[in-house]
Amino acid sequence: MNARKSLIATAVLVALSGAAHADFNGSVTTKQDGSKNGLAVDQATTGNSKVEVTQLGKKNVAGTTAAALNQTANNSSLAVWQEGDKNTAAATQTGHDNLSSVSQVGNSQSAAIVQGGAINKAYATQQGSNGASATINQVTDGNGNNSYAETYQVSSNGGVATINQLNSNNYAKVYQNYTLGTTGTITQSENNHVANIDQQSTLWGTAGITQAGNQQTALVAQSGSLGVVASVDQKGGNNNATVRQQNGSGLAFATVKQDGNNLAGTVTQDNAKFANAELTQTAGFNTAAISQASVLGASAIAEQKGGNDNQLYANQTGSAIVAKLTQDGNNNYASTNQSGAYNDITLTQSNSGNVAYISQSGVGTGADRNIVNVAQSGAGFYNASVTQLGGAGNSASVTQH
Repeated sequence: MNARKSLIATAVLVALSGAAHADFNGSVTTKQDGSKNGLAVDQATTGNSKVEVTQLGKKNVAGTTAAALNQTANNSSLAVWQEGDKNTAAATQTGHDNLSSVSQVGNSQSAAIVQGGAINKAYATQQGSNGASATINQVTDGNGNNSYAETYQVSSNGGVATINQLNSNNYAKVYQNYTLGTTGTITQSENNHVANIDQQSTLWGTAGITQAGNQQTALVAQSGSLGVVASVDQKGGNNNATVRQQNGSGLAFATVKQDGNNLAGTVTQDNAKFANAELTQTAGFNTAAISQASVLGASAIAEQKGGNDNQLYANQTGSAIVAKLTQDGNNNYASTNQSGAYNDITLTQSNSGNVAYISQSGVGTGADRNIVNVAQSGAGFYNASVTQLGGAGNSASVTQH
């Protein structure tokens, strides 16, 4: 009888020893130091993964019984640290060799991370005050690798940051500094994309970025401003878009839309107030740049539709300035420069090989504007150069076809 008991005890010890050894490959570490905090972790992993949760304030939630912090990834790490009150964190991680991290220091903030695939990193960090929200959804199809996603929102009231990424080798970062009602959204599919939104001391905000195809780069930075909206939409492949809307304390919009391949579009609006700039390119190998320095008013619309290898540059300073530029066909080149006030430029070029230089530096008035209108079409390979200096009420119209 004693021998039988001894055998049973030995068998139980061996079983427990095996279970303990298996559990060692997945570890869960939690620390709660406030009151009425809640956490739920569900980890089912075959090796070398860990979940770490620290909560210090009151009424923080890291996973629930209905939707626990969930990790089935191998060789992966999932970390949550929440310090203030009423913060909420949710995370699901699958695949292998992934890292997810949520840090929230203030109150009433929420963050959610869903990550799969392999060798991916996702970081959501939200300090400061109330109501910030961050969502990262990365490679949810389970096949993406080597991607990086980060949202970081410092002293935000109601700041919202969302990153969605599929497939491999994508990089997305949103940083929003002192924010109030700011929104940053990045959506990337396919592979090898870079997207960066940086909105610093904004009291309003919004920025976009949507990219399809492969190897696209989009950068938006919106500095110390009241107002500001920016959006980038790129399809095709190998496109590059940059929007920068710096120090103004007034509205400034910018929309870049690029379709096709190997397109480069730049919008810069500096000390903007009521600035607006749109830039649309289709087809391939086109370059367009709008820069609107110390503007009050100012609008510029540039468009280069079906053709290839076109270049278009608009440069405006001063106040209440307008420019509208369109090129179609191939190998067209246009460069415009305006300073002063109330100057208008309209440029249209169709077909191929046309060149246009336009410069205005007069000081028009609301009732007496300086105007240049150039239209070149037909067989193409036309050349036009227009310069207007000083005064108001000057008008130049050039048509070649």
